[in-house]
Amino acid sequence: MADEGIESSSEDSILAPESDIPSEEGEGEEEKEESAFKEPEVKQWKNRARVLICCGRGSAPGFTGLVRDIIDLLPHSKKEAKVNKKTAIPDVLELCESLACNTFLYFEPRRTMNIFLWIGKYPEGPCAKYEIKGVNISLEKKMTGNCLKGSRPLLSFDNSFLPSEGDFLKNRHLVLMKELLCSTFNTPRYHPKSKPFIDHIFSFKNFENKIWFRNYQILNENDEKFTETDQIDNMNLVEIGPRFNLTPIKILEGCFTGKTVWQNSKYITPAKKRSKKFSRAIKKRAQKEKRWKILEENQIEETPMDRLYYEDEDENEDEN
Repeated sequence: MADEGIESSSEDSILAPESDIPSEEGEGEEEKEESAFKEPEVKQWKNRARVLICCGRGSAPGFTGLVRDIIDLLPHSKKEAKVNKKTAIPDVLELCESLACNTFLYFEPRRTMNIFLWIGKYPEGPCAKYEIKGVNISLEKKMTGNCLKGSRPLLSFDNSFLPSEGDFLKNRHLVLMKELLCSTFNTPRYHPKSKPFIDHIFSFKNFENKIWFRNYQILNENDEKFTETDQIDNMNLVEIGPRFNLTPIKILEGCFTGKTVWQNSKYITPAKKRSKKFSRAIKKRAQKEKRWKILEENQIEETPMDRLYYEDEDENEDEN
C-alpha cells in the first residue's frame, strides 16, 4: 500500500501542467524585486524601539495637524487618542507600558494658543520639556518636496550639539537633547512598517536658543532620485514639511518627575508675556488720557505732528 501511495504522488507531479512548475529563468530577478518589499525576518529586526505619540485635549486645529504629520513621518510610532489634562502623566506612563514603548512624545496644550512638547524615555527617563513655536504643517505651505511614506530618514545636527573640547559642561544639555531626539526620531532598521529606502533628512539646528526642525527631500544635481553613483557635493535638498521650532525649558531626571538636570534661565513663560503686554497697554492708555486732559484744560488742539510723535514713542516702548 505504501508503494502505491508513493507511485501515485510521483505520477501526479509528472502529470502537473507546465504553468504550475516554476521556470528557472527569471527566478533570480523576481526574488530581487520581491526582496525589497518582503517583510524582514525576526532576526534582522533587532532594534525594537517604539514611540508613543499622544496629545492632550483642547489643542488648536493647527497643532493637531502637526501631530498627524509627525505620526506619518515616524512609522515606528504608536498613536493614541487624546488624554485628559488632569490625569495626563499617569495615563502616558500607563500607555507606554501597555504598548511596549520606550520613548514618548506628549503634546500638552495650554489655553488653546500655546502647546508644550515632552520628549522622554520610559521608564527611567530622562525627559525634556519644550515650547513649540512657528508651526507650519505640510498642508499650509505648497512645498515641492516629497518622500516615500515609511522610508527611513537621516538625522542631521549642527556642531552646537557636539560636546565642547575645552568645557564639557558648557553645552551638556544640548548633548542630552541630541540623544533624546535620536532615540525618538530615528526609525529602526528592518522595522516591519518601514521601507528600505532613505530619501529624506531631518535637520535639527540650534539658533537663538531654539531648536529648528526641517524635513528635506534628497535629490541629485538633476533634481532626480539620489543614487550611489551621484556625488554628495552636488546633492540638492528640497523642503517637504512640516516645520517648527522648539524652545527648551528644562530637563528632568525621570519621566515627568525627578531632579531638574538643567533649566533655561532666559525662558519667559507665555503667561508672563501676556501680563507684560497687558500692563504696557494700560500704561499707554493712562498716558493718552493724561495728554488729552492737558489739551482740554489748555484748550489746545492736537496737531498731526504731535500725534505722529506719540505714535513713534509707543512703538519704541513696544520694541523695548
